[in-house]
Amino acid sequence: MKPAPPTLDETQRLQALRSYNILDTASEQGFDDITFIASQVCDTPIALVSLVDERRQWFKSKQGLTACETHRDLAFCAHAIHDTAPFVVNNTLEDDRFADNPLVTGPPDIRFYAGVPLICPDGYALGTLCVIDTRPRSLDDTQLTILSALARQVVAQLELRKQSTRLELANSIRARLITILTHDLRNSFQVAAGYAKRLRKKKNVLSPIQVDELAEVIEKSAVQAHELLVGMVTWSRDQQESENTVAAPVDLQSACENAISMCEPLAKAKEITLTLTGGSNSHIISNQFLLVSTLQNLISNSIKFSHKGNKVEVAIQEKASMVECSVTDHGDGMEQEDAEKLFDGSLSTSRKGTFEETGFGIGSMLISDFVKSYRGEITVKTAPQRGMCVTIAMPKNATFT
Repeated sequence: MKPAPPTLDETQRLQALRSYNILDTASEQGFDDITFIASQVCDTPIALVSLVDERRQWFKSKQGLTACETHRDLAFCAHAIHDTAPFVVNNTLEDDRFADNPLVTGPPDIRFYAGVPLICPDGYALGTLCVIDTRPRSLDDTQLTILSALARQVVAQLELRKQSTRLELANSIRARLITILTHDLRNSFQVAAGYAKRLRKKKNVLSPIQVDELAEVIEKSAVQAHELLVGMVTWSRDQQESENTVAAPVDLQSACENAISMCEPLAKAKEITLTLTGGSNSHIISNQFLLVSTLQNLISNSIKFSHKGNKVEVAIQEKASMVECSVTDHGDGMEQEDAEKLFDGSLSTSRKGTFEETGFGIGSMLISDFVKSYRGEITVKTAPQRGMCVTIAMPKNATFT
């Protein structure tokens, strides 16, 4: 048996494959219809949509096969993706690349294989649409032509799926931004307008101190509105960024260091010390941009609710299949029951920090969306006047969903 080597453009090819966020997803009728037609047209018991990543071939759709994936070293499709033309093996027992392949010598007893590479618009072979038989044979020109046409339809389905996901994301962003606008931004403007009206009507009878007090309220409302707008832009940008940046191995310690560096100005203003422990050689599959942004939000929230001179501790702990990153402060804390609501998407959990900083739940929403997208978990431990510890646990090999 001769396993296929990596393709010459393997790094870019894998990035293109991951951009579709399709690995390990459920079966879909559109792909199943294509493999059914391929099986019928080519008169084969097995037809597959096979996607090849760095270690395996995974079947998005399958006819006549129960396995969901096989090791890449065994994959006929790993050979097929080296070219753009159909890859055909009429008799596997007569081909020294496959004669002793376990998929030939044992179930599913492959004797014939024909695969057409799935070439994405950027020119990379993501995998194949292939048909398999348990007896040596061949395909005629018409069958090969139809199989090639069906392979193009698989790519069209992948593109349609990606565009549909982006549209759903855009609609979700719009709906959530409208909720934020009606909930918090309107309130800030109403407060500012109300106090401005009062100031205008009573300007001749108010003392300078009273004028200053009213002006301060108006100023704070304007600052709150500005902070909210900045948060909204950041959150919506990050949501869009998740579609444009491919998930890849990320050094968690480096990501934490970047996030801490971004939060240093906030910490210095309150004389708060930021520390980082653990994390050497800890990696997760993630979107680096969103990971750093998520960590930055966790740390800045801890700073916001910490008192002057306190410490905020960031710690990384690696476990069997997960990596945990916790952010602990020694600030005001809150009731555990209320803390459970922080990351459920509710906007009613906003509260002020120890320096009267405002929080609108945007950061919590970003954190929640990121962790859920990568099949992670969030836990919160807190009590009034006893600080808070927020831990995000991320699978080492998670893929974006």
